[in-house]
Amino acid sequence: MGHPATEALRLASPDVWRGSLLAMLRDDEQAWVRDDRDLMVAMAPFHDCARRLGLDVAESFRRVAEEGPEPVRGVVTGFGARNDVSPSTFGFELRDEPDGPVYVITL
Repeated sequence: MGHPATEALRLASPDVWRGSLLAMLRDDEQAWVRDDRDLMVAMAPFHDCARRLGLDVAESFRRVAEEGPEPVRGVVTGFGARNDVSPSTFGFELRDEPDGPVYVITL
């Protein structure tokens, strides 16, 4: 199905968005701590999805950061506050597939 933000977008669900982002942060915490650039790439579809869902992007990322692993909270909060994030800037594109939209990595 592509990137984890795909399901949240397809379901138009802020709850799925929050749960998927939080799970990604927790599941791969050690990788994100080693290189926060990888974390930012992984969060880009979540940023785009939050905007498409009509969420307050900065506030939504801040809330998830508060629940997520402490070592990445600053990166998550800062990324959510950015205004220059698009899927293509971070190596993704949003494709229309027969089952609905899907975030696909293009790197």
